[in-house]
Amino acid sequence: MNDTQAVLSVLEETDVFAGIDKGDIQALLSSPEVKKVVFSKGQYIYHHGDKSENFWIILSGELVSQTSSLRHPFHRLSYFPGDITGLRGVVDQGQPRPVSLIADSESELIEIPGSVLLGMDSKVWGVVVKNIARIVLNRLIECHEREDH
Repeated sequence: MNDTQAVLSVLEETDVFAGIDKGDIQALLSSPEVKKVVFSKGQYIYHHGDKSENFWIILSGELVSQTSSLRHPFHRLSYFPGDITGLRGVVDQGQPRPVSLIADSESELIEIPGSVLLGMDSKVWGVVVKNIARIVLNRLIECHEREDH
């Protein structure tokens, strides 16, 4: 992957890799299946129903979630460098995506197959799963707090 040092610095700061050794993150980035991808405005990262195999770390850009709801089919998502999307590709591989995700501006992401992460040392996998659980819990709490106000 090109720009490995720049990408490494973002991944070291991301919540999903909190507590993971720099050497393990470098090993992940060295996999030929891990790649930096650029999406133009309007381009789909994934479609509703696609098989979940990958997850993405956001480097830059704005993404929009499209649901099957007729009332509110589009939801703007604000992502910052280091944020993650496509968690199902890590924890529930092969299952259909529940939404579509579209680039709303030029967006740079790191695409990581869940299988690459699963192939790493089990201690790495355990820490990542714990971090994902914390991320999902925080998202649920944020949703609950928005509904309360």
